[in-house]
Amino acid sequence: MNNNGIPWISHRDFNVIRYLNEKFDGADLVRTDLEEFNNFIINCSLTDLKSLGQTLSWSNSSKSGDYKLRRLDRAIVNDDWLEHFPSSSANFNNPLISDHSPIIIHLLDNENPSPKPFRFFSMWLEDLPV
Repeated sequence: MNNNGIPWISHRDFNVIRYLNEKFDGADLVRTDLEEFNNFIINCSLTDLKSLGQTLSWSNSSKSGDYKLRRLDRAIVNDDWLEHFPSSSANFNNPLISDHSPIIIHLLDNENPSPKPFRFFSMWLEDLPV
């Protein structure tokens, strides 16, 4: 797939998993769904963005014991994205309101941020109470 050097990302609920280990419990999978999704990703020269946090991003939140987990949400990118943002990642947080994990895309590597110098401004002292 020719993207004319334009980096792009798609992050969403794809409603299908890619691999058998991306599910916990529930009904058997339709292998053709996995194959079609994987063929789409391969044929379009896409890849999963490095992900952090929750591995299985969706749950049915069942209280009746029929609990299901899946990795339905993902961020996929093209090669131009990885070239422009090589340290980018998708962080899947704990779900709060939805049955899906919220995704936060980080463009830069924040693991070792450079220390910021402390600066003191004398104007901070001007409005102090006496």
